[in-house]
Amino acid sequence: MTTTVSRSSFLTGLYAVFTPLLGVVFGRRLRASHVGAAALALAGLWLLARPEQGAGVSLSRGDLLTLGCAVACAAQILAADRVAGQADSLALNFWQLAGVAVLSIAAAAIFEGRPVIHWTPGLVAAQAYVVIFSSLVAFTLQLHAQRRLSATAAAMIFLLEAPFGALAGYLVSGDRLTAIQGLGALIMLAACGLAVLAGEPTPPPQAATPI
Repeated sequence: MTTTVSRSSFLTGLYAVFTPLLGVVFGRRLRASHVGAAALALAGLWLLARPEQGAGVSLSRGDLLTLGCAVACAAQILAADRVAGQADSLALNFWQLAGVAVLSIAAAAIFEGRPVIHWTPGLVAAQAYVVIFSSLVAFTLQLHAQRRLSATAAAMIFLLEAPFGALAGYLVSGDRLTAIQGLGALIMLAACGLAVLAGEPTPPPQAATPI
């Protein structure tokens, strides 16, 4: 409601940068290339969020929420990387979505009050798509794949979301980026690619095992 499809797509793609940065929480050390990718992504974000020459950086509420979503996506990728190898993919996705459902219902009650839903055919179709493809199929396949892929490799595949989202915005919603915004979006995509190509953050050195 407060941002565009194209901007949201490229901002969401920043989870490829946030994934190695948050990897520090999981005991991994950053490489210099990861820090460089983060700086490059911020430069691209500045261009993307500066729609008019001479104007200050402008991030809408939707942009900020999308950035928060990118951080949450990175955390989910790292968490899935830790547990996907020891659990059934379908069962793990069930509990993941069940947890999200409970927290979302609670958050909606707190921040939005009692919901008023008008069940139009369009809403039903959208809900069905989100439930079946975006939730059940997508996350089950992700968890299954991460039994064989690293978190960084998964993030590289997820980079495709940004250009596909921008293309959808162009074809469906009529989104049009200015030349400066387009440059910023490309820089952000390059930063995400750099973060992925840099590989996994190096794990901390292990103490020698006594013989």
